[in-house]
Amino acid sequence: MELYLLIGIFMVNRILKRVTHNYGK
Repeated sequence: MELYLLIGIFMVNRILKRVTHNYGK
């Protein structure tokens, strides 16, 4: 359960990073 949550947060963080990078341009 905890591992699944950690992976989920990691995935969201990657997506957010990509989105913020696109908006930053």
